[in-house]
Amino acid sequence: MRTVPPYTVLAGIYDYVMRHVPYEAWAVYVATVVERYMPEARRLLEFGCGTGSLAFSLEALGYEVWGADSSEAMLRVACKKADLRGSAIRWIEADVRGPVEQVADRNLDVVLMLHDGLNYLLDPAELEGAIRNMARLVRPGGLVIFDISTPENSRRNLHDFEEEVETADFRYRRRNDFDPQTRLHRTIFEVYLEGSWWREEHRERAYSQQEIDTILSRIPELEHLATWEEFTYRRPRRDAERLLYVMRRWGG
Repeated sequence: MRTVPPYTVLAGIYDYVMRHVPYEAWAVYVATVVERYMPEARRLLEFGCGTGSLAFSLEALGYEVWGADSSEAMLRVACKKADLRGSAIRWIEADVRGPVEQVADRNLDVVLMLHDGLNYLLDPAELEGAIRNMARLVRPGGLVIFDISTPENSRRNLHDFEEEVETADFRYRRRNDFDPQTRLHRTIFEVYLEGSWWREEHRERAYSQQEIDTILSRIPELEHLATWEEFTYRRPRRDAERLLYVMRRWGG
């Protein structure tokens, strides 16, 4: 069994694995948040766009969308889907921690990253750098929106989770484990595709609200507008599983 980087072979079956995610509802939620704080927003960059499912749903709501991901394989799938849809989304191979020259002068209204993308940054210093980078890319007065998976989510839903799925075209096994001391969450995918077995190991770090609030306190260029339990408009409870942060770059 050959080991490959995350989202290499998984890209080919990702839409099946994530078939339960209501991307259209997510897009409506994001649009409602944007409408509340920046109703004139139209130009949006999504980091960690993957195969484009959320980006397409946001485009359907009238946004001009750029989709960025560090996985070339995931972007290849997104491009194929875009061709079939006649989508105008621009796709960029880019990491949330680095420069994105393709949008440096695009006057972006919103930069977002959802569905645990920032949890892949295991070092809090890297996470802080990524949020600073998002702030640099958005125009003054623009919004930075991101979510975080908390330790409660890993403890409650993902620890020791296992599944095995077989379809006519592929098979995969998935297993999760979570270390509450280090708060490191590991997911192993073993995928049988096109006659071969492949293995991917995904590592994430669960962050608490206190940790994120501390990081944000060190980024003076961002105004903290809201923290909610994701897909709600309520203040997080102590056992919240996912948090949504809405920030605004000063100067608008």
